[in-house]
Amino acid sequence: MSGSAGRLVVAHHGCDRKVRDALLDGSLDLKPSSNPYDWLGPGIYFFEDDWKRALYFAQTAAANPERKYTAKPIEKPSVVGVILRVERWLDMATQEGIDEFLIAHQSLVKVMHAKGTKMPINKPASDDDKEMLLRNLDRAVFKLLHEGRMQQGLPIYQAVRGPFTQGDPVVDTSAIRRHTHIQLAVPQSDCIVGYFRVREAE
Repeated sequence: MSGSAGRLVVAHHGCDRKVRDALLDGSLDLKPSSNPYDWLGPGIYFFEDDWKRALYFAQTAAANPERKYTAKPIEKPSVVGVILRVERWLDMATQEGIDEFLIAHQSLVKVMHAKGTKMPINKPASDDDKEMLLRNLDRAVFKLLHEGRMQQGLPIYQAVRGPFTQGDPVVDTSAIRRHTHIQLAVPQSDCIVGYFRVREAE
């Protein structure tokens, strides 16, 4: 993506109502997370233009606190909207993005081999996890990709975008999955323009 103005992107963040309110009144800023399931690398995670999926995430996190989907337990599921202005974008829905991931993966293989350590792998978070939610491998590749850009004197990507196929087929034999979504990982908050209330989610 080029152009000094960048591209405006609407996204949503599932959270507790207290967090939503604090973001809206400016008393709180979101911080990048670094969890083993952060499949697009360390960052602040949003659902692209999909408040319903963000709310579903918050509801699922509230109903399953033992799975620790969020840093703090969610008591009252809510969602906050966010406007991003992105100039540097890594899109994993494009061949260019996939090629860049593969190059970074090759670098990770060399690094791990030089250290004499095993490659991280993606693995299920539970017995019924079909999506391999603990994505240690993917996270490590994106982390190295960002670090590689900084070592070359290049700015890191402001957002990594990735389609996530999730859930059961909506109807028999369909390739459409019930909870499929587009996720955004924002490593730094400098591209966040502001937050807004989502009336439909009230």
